[in-house]
Formats: sequence, structure tokens, C-alpha cells
Amino acid sequence: WPFLISCLLLVVLATLSKEQGITVIGVCFIYELLILHKGRIWEVVYVGQWTSKSPLPVWLREMFLRLFALILAAVSLLIARVRLMGSQLPVFTKFDNPAAVSDTPTRQLTYNYLLPVNVWLLLFPCDLCCDWTMGTIPLVDSFLDPRNLATVALYFAISALIRSSVVSEAEGHYSVVIMSLSLMMFPFLPASNLFFPVGFVVAERVLYTPSMGFCLLVAYGWQLLYKRRRWKLIVWSGVLGLLFIHTLKSVHRNSDWKSEYTIFMAGLRVNDRNAKLYNNVGHALENRGDYQKALEYFRKASEVQPDDIGAHINVGRTLNNMRMYQEAEEAFWKAKNLLPRPRPGEQYQARVAPSHLNVFLNLGNLISRNDTRLEEADSVRILCSFHSDKLLRRLNVLNVLLQKGKASERVYFNLGMLAMDNRDVSEAEKCFRKAIELRDDFRSALFNLALLLSDAHRPFEAVPVLKQLLKNHPDHVKGLILLGDIYINHVRNLDAAKQCYEDILSLEPSNIQALHNLCVVYVERGLLLEAESCLKKAVSIAPHEEYVQRHLKIVKDRLKQQEDKQSLNGRNSSYSSKFSLLN
Repeated sequence: WPFLISCLLLVVLATLSKEQGITVIGVCFIYELLILHKGRIWEVVYVGQWTSKSPLPVWLREMFLRLFALILAAVSLLIARVRLMGSQLPVFTKFDNPAAVSDTPTRQLTYNYLLPVNVWLLLFPCDLCCDWTMGTIPLVDSFLDPRNLATVALYFAISALIRSSVVSEAEGHYSVVIMSLSLMMFPFLPASNLFFPVGFVVAERVLYTPSMGFCLLVAYGWQLLYKRRRWKLIVWSGVLGLLFIHTLKSVHRNSDWKSEYTIFMAGLRVNDRNAKLYNNVGHALENRGDYQKALEYFRKASEVQPDDIGAHINVGRTLNNMRMYQEAEEAFWKAKNLLPRPRPGEQYQARVAPSHLNVFLNLGNLISRNDTRLEEADSVRILCSFHSDKLLRRLNVLNVLLQKGKASERVYFNLGMLAMDNRDVSEAEKCFRKAIELRDDFRSALFNLALLLSDAHRPFEAVPVLKQLLKNHPDHVKGLILLGDIYINHVRNLDAAKQCYEDILSLEPSNIQALHNLCVVYVERGLLLEAESCLKKAVSIAPHEEYVQRHLKIVKDRLKQQEDKQSLNGRNSSYSSKFSLLN
């Protein structure tokens, strides 16, 4: 019992350091049940058939008490760990563990394939890497994938080892094999994705304790071979060669760990599909002030993983440091557009990494460099505040300013934006109108009020607001787009809509949305030739926009129908003329 209590105390300390510590209880359980009392599987089953008339032996009672103590300790540690986590499991993204968000059978096949990958790292630790997340190991998405053979081979090897331990009569064989497998399997369970998905694909650190069982198994195999006289020279040569090679590997690996830059570059030599490694190399170069080189790695990360928000933020930040502001803004907008978007009329929850919220602050700061875009910068920052934990604090500050009578137009505008995010349309409208009363040329308040009215199916009320916006800010492209859409879809004033889109194109000749909508005006007027020419121009500007290609095909089909109809009418007219002459 003193040794058991000491062991459990050490397990607690280990678990406080790393969750893997709790798995030692499983090893102790196997040791108590199958090793300490020389128990065999069929003998343990026989215990379950014990009758109450026959009292349990002292050794058996003691064993059950110790097993109960182990189970109680494990359950207590699990409950304490869950309570510390707020009674919920950690949430990881698809970048941390792509298989966790994959469908069946890809998820199960990949999880099982990761087992032989880890065993291979124990057996042949040549290609080591500090990070195996993201796309490092491609998903196994088919039963025909040849990598499934490695999974089958591993399960066959484990089954063969267990069978040999059960049927072997050799002294000590059973104990060594069972303890080796216990040390390999139990500490690995939390990383196996068997009970819950973890935040990594492969992590070499989780193999530390399993390597003890692996080394024990290798040492036992070496001993069995050594007992055969003709193998002595071979096994001694083998173990010395193994020690020599692993010593060289350790020395070489130490040089990889000299700095952040060297360890991440070493990782890239092993895994060139991992965007996180490219980002980390970029960060190391950025810390040195080598922005040009860092930019190359950040851009490579965004190419390897196009939906990685952090990579685009890194690109934007580096470009900003290099004073390439236009390119930086484009990168930040790419990052922002990858964030989860609200679903109209539907409640949902989305986990956003706190570091990703920096895109709003970076974008707002960048836009605010232009004095004519200050309101836009403010609106970007206030989404940021909605997503961040500072939202309530900011709302309280705004309400205090209102109560003290110190509310400016910006206070009302920010309150309106918060009300919009909370889907309180009436409150948002009231706040925006109050902001416009205090400042009739308030660019962002005018546009957001018009947008709110349009979304609330009140487009005719939005028109005068948009006209007031464009009177003060005739270059407001989004305002012109919205007004043009209302003219087409509700007012049916095609001339006014056409003027809106032409004004936009005079400001931004490559604005695909305005150009496409101008083509729609031509179609509505029945000017199919002009519409075809317009859509061809749109395709040349945005060849990857599927809807433009589709609409161009529709217009071409209509033109062909017109030509066929005119040709048919021409033939009918010719026949009529000939018939008249004959008469």
C-alpha cells in the first residue's frame, strides 16, 4: 500500500504536468491484474464465477482493493480535469487535425493509419519534425489506398504478439510482452483520437512513455537472439551499430534545435505541405527584421493552405511593415473573408481563434491612414469588438456617454452597429438616424441605414438616404451599387440604374459587379448584342466568375433563337412573295 499511494501521488504530479500522466494508472492496472499475481486471462474470468459461499482469498481481496483504488484515482483525476476545463472538451480547428472534421470512412481510415506512422517513428526515427498538423499527412480517403496495408500489418503484428504471450510456456515471456504492450498502448491512448479528437496529427512528444515499452520489447528480442550461439556476433554488431547511428542522429538533431529558425527549417525539409511551418519560419525571419524573406514564406504558407486565415494575416502585416499598403489591405480582406459568416435567420455558434480577430484591428488601422475612409475604418473595428471579449465593456462605455449627455454621432453609430449585430433592427435604425441628425454627411451611418432599410424590405425608404449619401460622397461605390440594384429590382428605372453603374465604372473600370449589373440593364432593355459585348468584357476581366460565364451563355442562346426566328420569318416572307407572283 505505501508503494501504491506513492505511485498515485506521482501520477497526480505527472497529470498536472501533462494529461498523459493519468495513463500510467492503466499500466499499473495491467501490472496488478496480470503480472503481480501471475494471473492469466482465463483465471481472471474464473474469479467472476466465484460464489458467495466460498470466501475470497486474502490476496484476491487485496488485489480488488488496489484495483478499486486505481479506478477511483483515475475517475477523480478525470473529473477534476473536466471541471478545470469548464466541463467541456477543447475545440480544435480543421487545421490542427484535418481528419477530425472529415467524413466517414476517411476519418476512421486516417486515424487507424496514424498508428503505424507513430510505430514507424519509434522503429526508424529518421524523419523527425516539430509539427505534423495541417496537410502534413494526406488523408486516407479510400479503402483502396495502399497505406491501409500498413494499418493491417500493425494490427496483425500486435495480435501475433498477444497470441505468443498467451500460448508461450517460456519463463517470463508472458510478463515481458504484456508489460511492453501496456507501456506502448496505454500512454498513447489520449493521442489516438479513440475517445475524442486531439489538436494534432502526430506529436513525437507523446511517444516518450510508449518508447519505454518499445525499448523493453526490443531488448527482450535481443536477449532471445543472444541466447542462440550463432547469433551472438550478429546481435552484438547490431546493437553497437544501432547505438552508433542513434548517437549520430542525436548530435545532428541537437543542431536542428539551435534556434527557432533552424528547427522550423528542419521541419520543412521533412514536411513541405505544412503551412504552419512556413508561417513559423516567416515569424523567425520577421523577428530578425528580414521582411522580404519572411514575406516569401508567409506567401508560401497561403499557397499551401489557401484557407489559412493566419497566413493571410501574416502576409498583410509584413506588407504593411514594408509600406506596401494596397497589397497589405488586399491580404487582410482575404483573411477577413475566410472568417465564419452569419447565416441569415439562423442561430449558430462559431469558434474564432483570438489571434484571427487581429485582422479587424489591422484592417481598421490600415484603412484609417486615408482620412476619407475613417468611418469605414471605424466600422471594421466595431465588428472586431463584437467578436472579442471587449464587447460588453465597449457597450457599457457607450451607454455611460449617452446617460451623461456626451454622445457624439460616433457613439450613436457604434450603438447602431452593435444593434445590427444583435439583429435589433428598430434600435439600429433609431441610432443611425440620430447619428445622421448630428452630422448629415456621416458616410458610414448613411450607408448602413440604407443597407438596413433595404434588407428590411423597405427599399423605397432607402433611396432618399442613398441620394443624401451620394450627394456628399459621389464616389461611394457600395452606395452606387445598392442604389442601382434598387432601381432595377424595385423602382424599375433602368436609365437611373445604368447611370449608377456607369458612374462606378468611371471610378473603378475593373469593378466586375458594376460591369455585370450594367450588362443586366442591357438584357432588361432587350439589347442583347450590347449585353453580349458587355458580358464578354466582364469575362475577360474575371474569367473565373462562374455566374458571368453562365449569363453570357444565356444571352448567346437568346441571340441564336432570335437569328433562327428571323431566318424562319425571312423564308416565310419569300414564299409569300413567290405565291403572289404566281397568282
